[in-house]
Amino acid sequence: MRKLTLLWGLILLRLLGATARAGDGQAHQPTDGEGHAHAHPRIDVAHAIVTESPVPETEIQFRYSFADAGDGTELALSNAIEYAFVPTFSLELAVPYAVVDPDGGGPFGHFDNVEVTAKFATYAFADEGFIPAAGLAVSFPTGREERGVGSDHIVELEPFVRAGLVRGPFHLVGQVGVGIPLNQTHGERDEQDFTLGYNAAVIYHAMPKLQALVELHGESVFGDGDGEHAFYVSPGVTFQPFADKSINLGVGVSLPLTDERDFDYAVNLLAIFHL
Repeated sequence: MRKLTLLWGLILLRLLGATARAGDGQAHQPTDGEGHAHAHPRIDVAHAIVTESPVPETEIQFRYSFADAGDGTELALSNAIEYAFVPTFSLELAVPYAVVDPDGGGPFGHFDNVEVTAKFATYAFADEGFIPAAGLAVSFPTGREERGVGSDHIVELEPFVRAGLVRGPFHLVGQVGVGIPLNQTHGERDEQDFTLGYNAAVIYHAMPKLQALVELHGESVFGDGDGEHAFYVSPGVTFQPFADKSINLGVGVSLPLTDERDFDYAVNLLAIFHL
């Protein structure tokens, strides 16, 4: 898995070097018949790597992450397709697959929890460079909990709010969501009442087709005890290898800022194809 991570990184870095020398214009900006075809009326917000976009779009996403927790590793692959029925509403289906390898246990691969997300946005504040959104994500139990991949019985509802703000070369994206688990056992209900997730990304257009970004994100699990609180920082870059900017690639890392953590470090790769 480490060799696969290194190979992906080398491929993306070579694309980055070629892209940084080519083209002009700014990625993910409003267009009038030129540039990428998925641009929205008056405003479009750049993509982060970890933090989800507030903009309803028609696109295919591929996400890859390799996480090392010290006592084991996890490779996660997620394929998602989002379809915007109208500029203000989209549905997304995400199908993740995970390979966990606890030290001494041997690798095990299985589908993680499948997720369906409905997202509503408004362009009422587009002239001010602001787009708010709200939605609901439903996670279905398609995992193998006894092997450390997702859940085989818990359905989770996650209502969320998102927002994007454009200020010149800076784009800010944020999200807050509350995960509400259903169909828990008695012991699970004592351990976890709900989960609070929060993300914020600052994206800077450093070059016409290259964006530098830093993301802060975390998750707090609340139950009968003191709860668990994990917080991470994720620097990275995104870039567009073609003139129409319909393909967006990204590479970054996630590093924990708290003692409570799911991993010691993670490598994140992203590919988005706008349709």
